[in-house]
Amino acid sequence: MHYFDVTSRWSPQDGAKMRSGGGAESSFDAPAVFGGEAGHWTPEDLFVAAVDTCLLLTLMFYTEKAGIEMTGYESASRGTLEKTAQGMRFTFVSCKATATVTGDEAAAQVRELGEKVEKRCLVSASLTCPVSYELDVVTA
Repeated sequence: MHYFDVTSRWSPQDGAKMRSGGGAESSFDAPAVFGGEAGHWTPEDLFVAAVDTCLLLTLMFYTEKAGIEMTGYESASRGTLEKTAQGMRFTFVSCKATATVTGDEAAAQVRELGEKVEKRCLVSASLTCPVSYELDVVTA
């Protein structure tokens, strides 16, 4: 079993701050659309970022295990937040990513691994909303 701890605090002088695992403290706020101040991480941003970064790290795990060296990776993810019968909910998260590798054989292997990543990413597998992972693989 593993545990992951996060702390948060708020004061009128400092606003809302969070910290995890002894790392650097970060500011957060509600999204501007919900009355927060723009320019801060929001719980909604962190939700989508958790999916996005977990997909990357899961792909990195599988490529490393297969002995494939990625030379680059970029992604853009979007979470859809909607009012449902149960209240505000994320109803979909999509991630479009491009991985760069050397050689056609490696590219074919990474494409296959991309299908595994979508199913094995522990964050997306833990959600009730669907997650789409579109991985384009290019050769350098």
